[in-house]
Amino acid sequence: MRWILGLLVAPICLALLAVWADADLQNKTFVEESPTIWSLLGYILTYWGFCLSGIAAYEVTRLSRRYVGRTRMPELRKSLGADTSVFLGKADAPIAELLSDGVVARLSANLRAVKSHPQGASVRTATTDAVAALKRFKKVATKTADSGAPISQNVGGFWAVHMALEELDVEIDNYLRDERKRKDVQ
Repeated sequence: MRWILGLLVAPICLALLAVWADADLQNKTFVEESPTIWSLLGYILTYWGFCLSGIAAYEVTRLSRRYVGRTRMPELRKSLGADTSVFLGKADAPIAELLSDGVVARLSANLRAVKSHPQGASVRTATTDAVAALKRFKKVATKTADSGAPISQNVGGFWAVHMALEELDVEIDNYLRDERKRKDVQ
């Protein structure tokens, strides 16, 4: 907030310094130098308008992203929960079946969507952990897809992905509760 004050006060100080540095101005009347003063005043007001417009645009963008995230996050949580259930249900299925089912692709897309919305630090950390676990799982699963063995026995990253997704679900739930409380307070 102090930088905003600096942006607004700096031109006034510079203009006053420029006016007083001009030695001829001290010997002239206000009427003789009014064009210079009005020019400086116009410059200051233009600068202020530019700064305030930039600040307003930044705040509008920040608020719109926050509220879009707040409305979109419950849908993403529901979709992640459904895909996590399907993912867990395929624990005894062959790896190729899970990869061809599209669950891993939907999980990846939903994790990218969660990551794109502004949220608390704990949700960001949980999302990063889930993305990393899913990448490791996909790397190992694609190498061993032809084995035909159940996923839970063959790929060690399966349970790590499941735990990361469950943790993310809890973190999103906590984030949404905090947002509701913040909304109630306002």
